[in-house]
Amino acid sequence: MIRRSTWVTIAVLIVLLGITWYFEWSPSGKSRNAGTPTPTLIPQIIKENQTDVSVIELTTSTGEVISLSKNPDNTWSFPPSSNKRVDQGKAQELLSDIYFLTPLTTLDSSAALDAYGLLNPTQVLKVQVMNGSPYVIKLGSLTPTQSGYYIQVNSNPVVIVSKTSLESIFDLLKTDALIEMTATPLAPNSGVPDLSGGTLTPTPASIP
Repeated sequence: MIRRSTWVTIAVLIVLLGITWYFEWSPSGKSRNAGTPTPTLIPQIIKENQTDVSVIELTTSTGEVISLSKNPDNTWSFPPSSNKRVDQGKAQELLSDIYFLTPLTTLDSSAALDAYGLLNPTQVLKVQVMNGSPYVIKLGSLTPTQSGYYIQVNSNPVVIVSKTSLESIFDLLKTDALIEMTATPLAPNSGVPDLSGGTLTPTPASIP
């Protein structure tokens, strides 16, 4: 007759064999042992560093060219023909938006460009980097879900980028947001500006 302790030992061995099989040979065990897969990093459009960008230029649908250039002291300015100054904080915001623009999806390179509105793009963003070739970013149509735009960088395959990300870049360039606002000095004794739109004129105190 087999002793009870022998049955207990056999039961423990069966349990251990089951655990070993689960972690070593079962599909879920193999997957767990393989570890967590490393996520694939999607490359940004601009490969160089932010500090390497020297010129940002947008050609709008009307043919207007809006351009910013970096100065030797790392500040940004409009072309010499402009009498306006660049808001340096907004320029850095624009630079960051462009630098972190990342494709969401890369599309089939065999598809015709006119299917994406890129055969004759209405707007083109050009980013020049120091000691490198420019990035010519052509703007195409909205995606069917209205959540992204088709763009083509140089002659590379068409990609989809976030609508919000791209529109923030174009909105900064096409509005007065990049222009530095300067306060208009008041003439002596002209009064204090009133936030309601009027002017508070000082009233002389009466002399007793």
